[in-house]
Amino acid sequence: FGGIPLFPACYVAVGGKMKIGKTVVAVHLANVIANSARKIGVQVPDELGRMVTKLDEQGNPITKPIKIVSFHLEETEAAYADRLLSSQHTTVTRQMIRELKLSETNVAELREIKDKYSATNFYMTDKIFDVNVIAEMAILMEANVIVIDTFNLTSGGSGSNQQERQSQRSEVLLRLRNDYGITVIAIHHHNDEGKDLGSRATARDADLRISVSQPEGMLPGVGMDGIIRMTTEDSRLAKGGIVADMGASFQHSKLIPLNVKTQDFGNLGKGV
Repeated sequence: FGGIPLFPACYVAVGGKMKIGKTVVAVHLANVIANSARKIGVQVPDELGRMVTKLDEQGNPITKPIKIVSFHLEETEAAYADRLLSSQHTTVTRQMIRELKLSETNVAELREIKDKYSATNFYMTDKIFDVNVIAEMAILMEANVIVIDTFNLTSGGSGSNQQERQSQRSEVLLRLRNDYGITVIAIHHHNDEGKDLGSRATARDADLRISVSQPEGMLPGVGMDGIIRMTTEDSRLAKGGIVADMGASFQHSKLIPLNVKTQDFGNLGKGV
């Protein structure tokens, strides 16, 4: 998309109405990051407590593969695994996996895909909803990137109403970014008016805000069964109105770029 700088760490909010294709976007982002083969410097605190890159005896940065941890609050881990596997296959769909309509060749191919994910620093779970526990796990696992799908469904916070509690949950994500250098990608629901459900905290705090929609009048191409439009909103890292139209295969949870209107993001780092 050209607008999601992984490092330095940032807080990215991807919002849209229910059943609009946000999870397909989440799968796409997770795949891009997990398959990027990029590395990041190992971070250690200096004498002032600031996180800096650790150096070897020759003064060279010590690096490690990016670790991504994905939290699923709306779908089961098995359902998300079906999405990941089908997104990497040209013919096997999510429905074929669910209904076990697979040939021996398909099974062998999917096993290779599964082994590839097992070999990467990729971990996912559907059993954690408390945002404070999510944060603790991300820190413990030394994650560089976390994906939360769907952030509206998190629990935690001690405020007297939903807006206060959601605001406190968003502040937890800010601490992950600020104190631990973790990039946070929060998938969240919008209502029919396009506003964040539960609170304005996500829109207020996020460094980059992206709205997901399905434009009318655009016909999908071969191998696609829909179009997903991602549009930036005004935020710290981007002006509003930058558009990327992506062909979508919902049976494969896969996105295919169609056209992109980009913006120069200066020295914010490489995007995905």
